[in-house]
Amino acid sequence: MKAVQSFLWVCLLLVISVGGYAQSDTSFWFAAPAVTPGHSDTPIVVRLSSYAQAADIIISQPANPSFQPYHIHLNPYAATTVDLTGQLEIIENKPANTVLNYGIRISATAKISAYYEVEGKRGTTYYNPEIFSLKGAISKGLQFMIPGQTRFPNGAYTPQPRNGFVIVATEDNTSVDISLTNPDMAGHSPGQLFTIVLNKGQTYAVVAAGIAGNLHLAGSSVKATKPVCVTIYDDSIGPLTGCRDLVGDQLIPENSNGKEFIIVRGMLTVDGTVGDYYYILATTDGTTITINGTIAATINRGQIYEGLLTDPSAYIVTSNPVYLYQLTGTGCEMATANLPSIKCTGSQLVTFVRSANTPFYLNILCRNTETGSFLLNGQAGIITTNLFNAVPSTNGQWMAARISVANLGNIDNLITPGVPTVVSNTSGLFHLGFLNGASGSVFGYFSNYGSINLSPVVNGAQCVGNDIQLSSTLISNTTYQWKGPNNFTSNKYNPVISNPTAVNSGTYYVTASQQACGNFTDSITVTVHPVPTVTLKGSDTICYGASKMLTLQLTGSPPWSLLYSDGTGTNTLTHITASPYTFPVTPGVTTRYVIKNVTDTNACMMNKGGNPADTVVTVAVRPQPKAGFTATPDTVCQDGTIAFKGLENGSGGAAVKWVWDLANGTVAAERNPWKQFKDSGRFAIRYYFFNAQGCSSDTVSKDVMVFPNPHLVLDPSISVLEGETVMLKPRFYYGQSLRFQWTPATYLSSDTVVSPQLIPTGNITYTLKLTGSGGCSVSDTIFIRLLKRLEVPNAFSPNGDGINDTWQIRYLDTYPGVMVQVFNRYGQIVFSSTGYAIPWDGTMNGKPLPVGTYYYIINPKSGRQVISGSVTILR
Repeated sequence: MKAVQSFLWVCLLLVISVGGYAQSDTSFWFAAPAVTPGHSDTPIVVRLSSYAQAADIIISQPANPSFQPYHIHLNPYAATTVDLTGQLEIIENKPANTVLNYGIRISATAKISAYYEVEGKRGTTYYNPEIFSLKGAISKGLQFMIPGQTRFPNGAYTPQPRNGFVIVATEDNTSVDISLTNPDMAGHSPGQLFTIVLNKGQTYAVVAAGIAGNLHLAGSSVKATKPVCVTIYDDSIGPLTGCRDLVGDQLIPENSNGKEFIIVRGMLTVDGTVGDYYYILATTDGTTITINGTIAATINRGQIYEGLLTDPSAYIVTSNPVYLYQLTGTGCEMATANLPSIKCTGSQLVTFVRSANTPFYLNILCRNTETGSFLLNGQAGIITTNLFNAVPSTNGQWMAARISVANLGNIDNLITPGVPTVVSNTSGLFHLGFLNGASGSVFGYFSNYGSINLSPVVNGAQCVGNDIQLSSTLISNTTYQWKGPNNFTSNKYNPVISNPTAVNSGTYYVTASQQACGNFTDSITVTVHPVPTVTLKGSDTICYGASKMLTLQLTGSPPWSLLYSDGTGTNTLTHITASPYTFPVTPGVTTRYVIKNVTDTNACMMNKGGNPADTVVTVAVRPQPKAGFTATPDTVCQDGTIAFKGLENGSGGAAVKWVWDLANGTVAAERNPWKQFKDSGRFAIRYYFFNAQGCSSDTVSKDVMVFPNPHLVLDPSISVLEGETVMLKPRFYYGQSLRFQWTPATYLSSDTVVSPQLIPTGNITYTLKLTGSGGCSVSDTIFIRLLKRLEVPNAFSPNGDGINDTWQIRYLDTYPGVMVQVFNRYGQIVFSSTGYAIPWDGTMNGKPLPVGTYYYIINPKSGRQVISGSVTILR
């Protein structure tokens, strides 16, 4: 079991003119292998690094809408790690032999380097890690063969780790033919051709059925109708007992392989054998393999030659392009990489990060003319010629170095954990790989696998009269020859087309000649565009606050952008897509508008010096009239009316149109409106007008105050018993800052309190005036009826003599609704009356009652007590 404490990743921190950086591009495709969680398959991360330009990066799965993309911004020469573990189940390609939507695409706005890493971490210890170096455009192809080792089995874990490869399509409707050397988990037989169809971003994993090394899928082939990328992996391999490692790489297609290689031995020791194993996979029949100048074998397409490297390095030449797969490591812990061909490939700058103080080995391959030109983190004199040894059978032309504490004692101080390390060469190309680990190993090559790429570009705009800068990749020890229209020639890598016109448009060819590599030619098309022109129209006189549409007449190629001045600053119009084009201006004072420059979609610019008449307009501004108004009065009570009067001041003629906002949706168009305010509150009144020139005045605003009327309800009347004291109380009242006034003040304890006391001596009507905030008032009245004390006789003589013939009860008539009942001694009612308009005459049903004593009950109502007693009839 291994514990790897390091990860390796590439970023760019040093700017030099180079023929190749480490593997870099703006677009990468990748299909992740399924790694057994029984040995550890997490975390999974992508490591990204930028170069001279900032980059906005998106990690996506184009075929999988459920994938949550990652958006990253990197400043120049920066690096970051993106943890993908949260979406592992839709990143690792399982189950095998199934079309999945798990293809990863990494796109960037500028060149970056990208690496996928299985850290294989459990707790604080790392297990089963591997780095898959993504190779960008060179990894896409139509035809691949599958390299691999054939000696070591997969270890025993649950689930069982296996050998396999994963394909991802970069375009829709991609047909892929697959032929295997050994059976796979789906039951495909060796040599049986089967076909799958993938759309852009879809993936397919092929997994070996056997776990023994000789049952793996090395030598299998993949052929596609459109570009695909292929990942190989061998999960948890090792000797029959002991160490286990995940190994793998992203492949390059057959046509990108070479025929000349150098292997630098690592520190692998397996079952007592010290040395690295390497595997050469032929892509063409009759491929002769020469090792250190001696022919070792001739093999056919799909056949694999296994070699053991015990010397420090080896020089391998083949008669046809091959895959060369190196298996190295530290101790019995294994690591692999698909090696780059050395002919006309490599980088002048490679960066990496070391994260742990485990043994570290830096492998460098270069020509003998470059050994004295290395810089480590920009410093010369560290990686020196004495660290290199001649590669066998190269006549001293190729040199190899394996740098460690054994030959550079302070390497652990120079290349420290967690700090980016930059290795560069000022005179030529080199390849760099590194091996890091003790109980676990990581190994990879990170220099450029591709051959010389001139990548000619046009720097800047291609416009009539503006010098055009051409350039191609600057490669040391290389001569250049440019040819183009109008008899253009140059032997610089970055020539200039001076004062170009339309006759300079066309195709420009650059040829680079490099010793031992030959000639490389590329081309680029230059189109010299006319300089745009512009005319500005729209001079006018407008009212203050009004807008004016200015018109541009433009030539050139849309869209345009334009810079103009208004006397106080500059303004920019962008994405003008048509001519003529109008845009509004709203000057506060008379303003002169001047076009400064215009740029079209070809980046061609017309600069305007001075102020030519066709690019200048003047917009005059009339002064703004001033408005005012009066409100009479400006304070009223609810339901009150306010009269408004408009006032005008300023040039431009008398007012011809008035605009009033009288609050709460009320508007008016006359000069002197009025309004009755039904609601209370503070109201903002706004007013402006138009003069005879059609100019609007400023808007003035004043507040008017409408105070609420108080509310008052009195009882219509009350009855008061003579001699009693009562309190006058309103049934309801409401208001703010209330004042009370009772009139008349007769009989009242106070005429200015809400509830005065009252002892009336007669009937009387009172008025209460309730005055609230703003002096707003309301009145109500109440009638006071005085009830005098009853005088009830205890006898009367209904004998017809005209004296006391009826039972006369004094003041009973002042009690409306009074009830009078008279009973004989048997309790029989002999008289009953509601009200007492007709006094009792001593009869019952018209017949005189006998002399005697009778009993009465008088209910005065009006809240008065019932009176009872006796009355005697006399004759």
